[in-house]
Amino acid sequence: MKIGYLINYPIGKEDGVIKKVKTQISEWEKLGHDVKVYALFSNEKNPSINAKQYPYNNVFSRKFALCNLLMLDLSDFDPDIVYFRYTYWNRTLSKIQKIYTNIVEINTDDIAETKSNFMYKKNLYNFVRMVLNRILRIPVLKKANAIITVTFELANNNFIKKYSVPIMTIPNSYNLNIDLARKEISKLSNKIELFFIGSPDQVWHGIDIIENIAKKIPEFYFHIIGYNGMTHDNVYYHGYLQEKEYIHILEKCCVCIGTLALFKKNMNEACPLKVREYLARGYPIIIGYKDTAFFNKKLPEWVLEIDLKNNTLNELEIIDFVKNNKNRVIEKQEVEPYISSSVIEKRRVKFFEEVVQENIDRKKNDKKERTAKLS
Repeated sequence: MKIGYLINYPIGKEDGVIKKVKTQISEWEKLGHDVKVYALFSNEKNPSINAKQYPYNNVFSRKFALCNLLMLDLSDFDPDIVYFRYTYWNRTLSKIQKIYTNIVEINTDDIAETKSNFMYKKNLYNFVRMVLNRILRIPVLKKANAIITVTFELANNNFIKKYSVPIMTIPNSYNLNIDLARKEISKLSNKIELFFIGSPDQVWHGIDIIENIAKKIPEFYFHIIGYNGMTHDNVYYHGYLQEKEYIHILEKCCVCIGTLALFKKNMNEACPLKVREYLARGYPIIIGYKDTAFFNKKLPEWVLEIDLKNNTLNELEIIDFVKNNKNRVIEKQEVEPYISSSVIEKRRVKFFEEVVQENIDRKKNDKKERTAKLS
């Protein structure tokens, strides 16, 4: 099968999203499929992924001009399927969806997210973004031949269910075969230190909750990567750091923290890439949501799920969990059934094949019906 992967996302640095895309492509190629990547509206001198890039001149051309070079390249490749992460409508994407069997991957409740961003920071930019997203998401999802969501909660969202196309839930995965610096007991600090990494201005990450936990457990130390803030007492803000820069901080820590305030965008379930990386490195985790990997399963001992929606914080529960897991290193075979990309990507490709075959059958039936009407 020939798969065209369309990216409308910055490819200049290897963040969690790009790591995920590269892992997906690697697994698909291992399964014998031919994959080509097309980076729309991109002109990076040092791209972190092997992709054909298509620059744009201005905001108007980005939305309304047709990228003829991309259309020619796709025509030459003639993919069986075009796969892309959800992105706003633009003329080029609309044309691609009209011609090729396509599947959109939905990673978040974009309506709730843009609304949450606006409520958090009420400015014109966030307001326009929120309104345009509600309008421009419709033609993108209408033209999708199928939808893949990363959580069951998203699959059951009425804003997605109303589109009468096949929907499959496939959570984010992680390549357990790559060489990662893993938790080592000998490198842990004599103090109890915890680690969080995220992106700025994401209110659902729950930095305020980490601050609250730190106040209630002053004997623990908290390192926050990706956010600029004032270091104080037992909370250390490190700002944005590359992996080679934050790894020496991580290796001192015994437990990692995931998203804690997902409820702020009216969601309860998620499967963040950063949490999968924590697990792949052997770290126990504290999360504030239901992770799709453990959905309807008993939580492993190395996962603490805390419910902070009603502002109730049980610091004793956190203290017990951290102390019980301080010297625990999670083995790869323990997390493999939950997050392994080699396991999960087989499911995705099988869904691709089903969608392609369904569209082939539909076109044959349509042709038969047209022929019957003419005869």
